[in-house]
Amino acid sequence: MAEEKICTCYKDGVTLVEEIYNPALDPPFQFAYFLKPTDTLPFIDPTYRSIENGEVIRPLIDENIRKGIVSLPTMAEEYGTEEELVKEIENFLDKYLEIDEIFKKITTYYIFLTWCYDRFDVLPYLRVIGEPGSGKTRFLQTVGSICYKPIFASGAITAAPIYRLIETYGGTLILDEADFKHSNGYEEIVKILNCGYIRGIPVLRCEKNKDDFSVTGYDCFGPKIIATRSYFDDIALESRCITYHIKCRRRNIPLHLPPEFKEETQTLRNKLLLWRLRNFHTVKLKEDLMVPCVQDRINQIFLPLLSIIKDPEVIDDIQMFMVQYDKELLTSKKMSTEAELVMVLCECLEVRNTNPTVKEIAERYNNKFASSEKEKLTAKKVGHILRKIGLQPKQRSDGYFAVILNEEEMEELKMRYYGRTSDF
Repeated sequence: MAEEKICTCYKDGVTLVEEIYNPALDPPFQFAYFLKPTDTLPFIDPTYRSIENGEVIRPLIDENIRKGIVSLPTMAEEYGTEEELVKEIENFLDKYLEIDEIFKKITTYYIFLTWCYDRFDVLPYLRVIGEPGSGKTRFLQTVGSICYKPIFASGAITAAPIYRLIETYGGTLILDEADFKHSNGYEEIVKILNCGYIRGIPVLRCEKNKDDFSVTGYDCFGPKIIATRSYFDDIALESRCITYHIKCRRRNIPLHLPPEFKEETQTLRNKLLLWRLRNFHTVKLKEDLMVPCVQDRINQIFLPLLSIIKDPEVIDDIQMFMVQYDKELLTSKKMSTEAELVMVLCECLEVRNTNPTVKEIAERYNNKFASSEKEKLTAKKVGHILRKIGLQPKQRSDGYFAVILNEEEMEELKMRYYGRTSDF
């Protein structure tokens, strides 16, 4: 007898099988899939038998789907050409949001990226920053509602259900992070975000069983759309986000989402499901689209997005945006305490031609950058920041801690904080 598997999405190397939920069907939980690559519309069936191993696949019958906590398509709906679908999504965003033209393009293709994210090993996060009332929640509602299996989470909940929701559905996490920063769950959320951008790095948690504790790994890989009031303290996490600062509303858009919004989002999800079924096996990373003059991390997070775009003009626009985005990030880095300490460290190495102690670095930093006693850094604080950026001070025979760097390591630090030039 063939084994059975229950899931919302199944791939056996030949066929992509996607769950739909439609209360008008009997049963309401079914699968949509192509039997052959030449099919134009998918079959709808309550089960699927794997061509590869004969395994019987059944859809997940789940209350979270019934209640709309996780939104699935109701069917696979014809969309015409890809250009027509792109335009339809852009018009939808225009109707409910006010964002810059280039970010509208990025957002549109990020939505497409969520529908084929499992073709890539590294993903960017889409993040908006703004004060309360600036429209962050509207952005999450509008964009998130047409992403692949959107999972809406708010800052009021703990991290525990988020692990399980991503593991179970493999969808797009829509996260209003603003309330997490001063909560007990903040570090857990950051852990999910730090592990979830790259495939194959599960988050390990100690789970209580009936008699003891066991270690469980949760796969948090997947697209994420985040709204925050400010930047993350974690520099590595910041570098994984494509960020947009929401501006004041200048044109007339609905203050409240109208009744037809739900129907519009359902229609777009249905069309995007068909797009996924038709395009999934042809999507691949296109490394030839890398921009040579930007930081490696910028290329890393933008390449999956560029790889799904077919319009060469849009590719050019986003590549130009990457160059500007890279400059802005470098400018921001140069104003950080970490960058200032790197500058002082390199000056100490160049002036004295010897490995400076943490105490000497702190003294030079305070003389150069601290305009008041409050802004001065202690040697302990400097040591903490140096370790945070990957430097490990070593204790000398006289008891002082010194930073030991060779010329190659120093140039790498300069490039990380000041760009491809070694000039400060």
